[in-house]
Formats: sequence, C-alpha cells, structure tokens
Amino acid sequence: KGKNNQVRALENVNLTIEPEEWVVVFGPSGCGKSTLLNAIAGLETPTKGEVRVSGKNIYNLSSDEKSKYRRQKIGMVFQAFHLINSLKVVDNVCLPQLFVKDSNQDRKKKALFFLDRFGIKEQFDKYPNNISGGQKQKVSIARALMNDPEIILADEPTGNLDSVSKYNVMTILKELNRIDKKTIVMVTHDQNNLKYADKIVHVKDGKIFKVEVIRKKNRTPE
Repeated sequence: KGKNNQVRALENVNLTIEPEEWVVVFGPSGCGKSTLLNAIAGLETPTKGEVRVSGKNIYNLSSDEKSKYRRQKIGMVFQAFHLINSLKVVDNVCLPQLFVKDSNQDRKKKALFFLDRFGIKEQFDKYPNNISGGQKQKVSIARALMNDPEIILADEPTGNLDSVSKYNVMTILKELNRIDKKTIVMVTHDQNNLKYADKIVHVKDGKIFKVEVIRKKNRTPE
C-alpha cells in the first residue's frame, strides 16, 4: 500500500447475491475473481466497504465469530482440492466436524452418506493420492457439505478436471442448488460453465462491468 506498484485487486465492487441463487463470477485469470470469493468467505479483509451476509457485516465480527461464520455458513470447494494426503478419504470429509460435538461414529456415518450420494463410497478407505482428480473433487464437495452450510463458494472447481469429471462435478453442484437449495457462488474462466448460472457477474481488472440475470429464483417468501 502506498508503493508505486500497488494494484487494487477489487475496486468499486457492488454485488447482491440472493438466497438459493447460482452466481457465476466470470473473467480472465488475475481479474480479482478469487479475491471477491475470499472476501465473501471472510478470508481477505477489504480496505474499504462491507461484506454483508444475512444483514451482518462479517468484518465487524470477532475472530471467534468469524470462524463460526465460516464453519456454519460457508462450504468451500477449491481447484486444487486441498485434501490432506496423510488422511484417508473418509477422514478428509470429516475434518469440518472436528469442532462440532458429534461423535466420531456419527461423523463417519455422515461422511459415508455423502460419499455414497456422489458415487464414491467404495473409495472411503483410500488416500487422496490413490484416487482420480474427479473423485478428489467429489471428496472436496462432500467435505464442504459436512456442516450443512447455506452457501457454497467454489473457486474454479472444474479447472483441474477432464471433460467427463467436469460434467459430473457441475451436475452435483446443480443438484445442490436446485434440490438442496444451496446458494452457490462459483468462480470460473470456462465459458462452458455459464449455462448453469442464474446470474453471471463479469469481472475485468478488479471491476464488475456487467451483471447478467439469466433466471430469477421462485422462492417461497419467508
């Protein structure tokens, strides 16, 4: 900050995301997409402005409250999977519940439910290095769902996958949005992923230059 090589990762960004929407943040590499996602997750504090989730500015929360927000409200899916190679698949899925007062048996039962739902239950006892990229991303999604978050933040979730695995992952995310009613905010530079969106946010050089509303959600008023 203050140096002549200073770059604003995001500038004058104003965005509203509705409950149960599937929002795709689209743009080239380095345009600020992941920074926007990290700001929503409470991982990168903006120098100015607010990030409000359910009416609360998450950057006014204490450190403990922010951790609770991420643990209960947010599930994150990454391009690089971020699985722990020394832990078996089922234990990777269980990780978000280590700070929840469920028994180890209940955690594993829940993890196996998600692995079975995504068609990879037979991989539960393997280590991440012994499964495919598509299977790793399914494990990553299962892990993100363990605390039943309202919001799924997906950062280039198909970036490291072949075409078949991409389709499988996008189908899972579509089901989570349409059936499980999860709000999904997905970062991508792949035009093939735009067809899934309810709203497309076009980002370039740290700025939102266009927002396309593809379809509006028909939600029952609370």
